[in-house]
Amino acid sequence: MVFIPRVTRGYERQDYSALLDELKGLSVTENDEKVHIASEKQGVDAATRCRASLLDNPKMLYAYSNKSRVLHDRDCSKLAEISDAHFRMVSEFPVDMKVCSECYRRAIIRRGVGDDRKRIPAYERFFNKVRVSDSYLYDLMIKNKALVKLIDNNVMEITVREDTWQFVCGSTGYELWHNNYICLKDGSRYFTKGFHRQTVFGGYTAHNILRVILTYRCDIHKSKTKTKLDKRHAHEELLKEHENRREFKRVLGGLVDGTFRKDEYEDALLFLNSLFENNQVKEIVKGAERGLSLQQILIYAKPEFVAGQMKQIRSGLELHIGKKYVKSYALPELSVKEMRKAKIKLFLKKSPVEIYLCFKDRLLTLVKRKKKNNAK
Repeated sequence: MVFIPRVTRGYERQDYSALLDELKGLSVTENDEKVHIASEKQGVDAATRCRASLLDNPKMLYAYSNKSRVLHDRDCSKLAEISDAHFRMVSEFPVDMKVCSECYRRAIIRRGVGDDRKRIPAYERFFNKVRVSDSYLYDLMIKNKALVKLIDNNVMEITVREDTWQFVCGSTGYELWHNNYICLKDGSRYFTKGFHRQTVFGGYTAHNILRVILTYRCDIHKSKTKTKLDKRHAHEELLKEHENRREFKRVLGGLVDGTFRKDEYEDALLFLNSLFENNQVKEIVKGAERGLSLQQILIYAKPEFVAGQMKQIRSGLELHIGKKYVKSYALPELSVKEMRKAKIKLFLKKSPVEIYLCFKDRLLTLVKRKKKNNAK
C-alpha cells in the first residue's frame, strides 16, 4: 500500500505574534518603541566611544563638527557644544576650513610644538611677550611647517627647512642667532655645533626677526654676503681715494647748492652709487632737491640706514621737527614703523599755527627750488 501525504490547499498562514504579546500583557506599539530605543541607545554609545577614541589619540590635533565645519583646537572649550554624532578630528591643519576665533592662536602653535604639547601655554606666553601677530605665526608654522622648541622663558629655538635659529629675549633687546655651518666644495653644508649672531636689518623687532628666518636661503645668503664684502671693500677704497669724508661732503654740498654741471652731477651720482644702494641714493638726492641743508642730509646719509629709515628721517627734517628731535629717533636699531610713529608723535606736538607755517615754508622752498632749476 502506497502512503500519500495529505496536502492542504488554499491555506494562508496566520500571524499570532500580536495575540501572543497581548496575552503577555504587552502591546505591539510598546514593543516597537522598546526596540527603537534600544537601537538608538546602541548608536549613541557607539558615537560616544568613537569620540573618546579620537580624543585619546595624541596625533589628532584638531576637532570640528561635520555640520558647522568650524575647526577647533583639541583643548578648545567649545568642543562641548559639538554632539558625539557630529564630532570629527584631524591630525593636520586644514587650510581651507574656517577656524574658531577663540582658539585660533593656540591651534597654530600646536602645529609647531611637536610632542611638547603640555607646555603650549608657555609657548603662547613667549609669543605674546614678543608681540608676534597671528599672521606671522601662520606663515611660520602652517605655511613653512616650522618646528619650535622653548629652551627657557627667554629663548625660543625655531627650525625651518635645514636651518635652526634661536630667538633670544636679552636684557638689552631681542637677538637672533643662526646655526654654525661649513660650506663644502660640492656646495652642500656641514652643520657644526653652536650658533653665530645674525644681523637683522631694519631693527631687531620680532617681525623683522621672523622675516629673516622665513626668507633665508643659503645660496642667496652666500651671494649677498659676497656682494656686501665686495661693496665694503669698494667703499673703503673709494673713501680713501676721495680723501675719505671730505669728498663725500663736497658731493653732497654740490647737490644741495645745485652748482654741478650735467657731467659733474652724473659723476656725483656714480660716486654715491658706489657707497649706497640705489634706493638710498634716491633719498639723499631727494633731500637735496627739497631744500635740506648739508648738515641735515648728513644725519641720514649713512650706510647703516636702509632706504625706508632714510625716508622717515628726511621727512621729519622737511616737517621742521628740528634736528635735535629727529636725531632722537634716527637710530639704526629702530624699525621703519617705529620711526614713523616717533616722527608723527613729535610733529603733532606742534601748535596748529606752527603746523600751518611749516607747510607754508615747505611750499615756498619747493617753489624757489623749481624756479632756480628752470633758470638753469
